Amino acid sequence: MKLKSLTASSSTESRGLTGSDAKVLPAYWNPRPSKVQNLLHIEGSRRRIPSRRIELAVTGRKAVIVGFRGFWVIDTATLSVVCAGRFQNDMYEMLVDTGTAWQNQVPIPDRIPVSNFEDVALHDDFLAIAMGPRIVVFRIDSQEEPGRWVCTCVIESAWIQKLQFSKDGTQLFVLVRRKKDDESWEQILVLSRRNFVPLNLFRAKPDLVQPLLVEEWAAGDEEHVNFTVSSKKDLIAAYTSPSGEFSSVKILRRDEDGLWNDLGSQKIRKNTLEDSTTWGAKVRDIRL
Repeated sequence: MKLKSLTASSSTESRGLTGSDAKVLPAYWNPRPSKVQNLLHIEGSRRRIPSRRIELAVTGRKAVIVGFRGFWVIDTATLSVVCAGRFQNDMYEMLVDTGTAWQNQVPIPDRIPVSNFEDVALHDDFLAIAMGPRIVVFRIDSQEEPGRWVCTCVIESAWIQKLQFSKDGTQLFVLVRRKKDDESWEQILVLSRRNFVPLNLFRAKPDLVQPLLVEEWAAGDEEHVNFTVSSKKDLIAAYTSPSGEFSSVKILRRDEDGLWNDLGSQKIRKNTLEDSTTWGAKVRDIRL
C-alpha cells in the first residue's frame, strides 16, 4: 500500500498539484545531503594520491588506494586517511598524519627486493600486498600504529595470482602458480591472522612467516586466475577465464576434520563458439 501511495503522490506532484495530495511524498522520500569526497586528493592538503586501483574491504569500512609501490588507506565512514605506506629507494616509509613528512618505520625493516604491487587484499585491521614471489602484510587499525609493516611471506618460484581475506578477517587465502621439480603447479595457500601478528606489535621488525597448503594440482593449459571463499571458510571456488567457449570452476571443500578435498572441476559455457574470441566473454567473479 505504501508503494502505491508513493507512486500516486509522485504522479500528482509531477502535474504541479498542491494540497494534501502533494504533501504525501515527503513521508516516503526525504533525501538528505550527502558528502562527496575526491579520494585521490586529501582535503586541506596539497597531496595528490597516485592511483592505479582502489579496493574496498568486504566489511565496507576501509578502502585502499594503490599505486605502483605505495598505498593509502581510507576510513569510509569519515572519508579520512588512516595511514599510508610506500617503498622508496627499497626502504619502507610510513605516513600517519597527512600533514607531516614520510618517516621510516622503527626499527628499520631489513631490505627486501622491491617491485611493483601486483595484487592487494584488505580487511578492517590488515592490508596484504603481493609483490613478486612475496606477500607483505601491514597493520591498518587506526588504534594500533597504522601503517606498520608486520610480516612477510616468501613463496619460492611462485607467481601470485590472487589474495583474499576471509569474511571475518582471520585468514588470508592465496592463489599461486609455481614451479616444482620442473613442473607447473597451482596451489591455494592460507595464512592465519594469529601467525602474522607479532608479539611486540609496536616495535618489532617484520616477521618471516610460512603459509599452509590448502590444496594443489598439476597446472593445465587453462590457468586459474581468481577464486572466492565462502563466509564459513569451508568452500573455495577457483575459476579460469581464458578466451574460448568454456571456463572451468574447481571446487574445494573442508570436512569436519579440517582437511580440504578437491571435488573436481566443472566446465561452464560462457558464450557461443562464434563469440568465443570476444573480450566480454571472460568470467569476472563468482560468489559462494
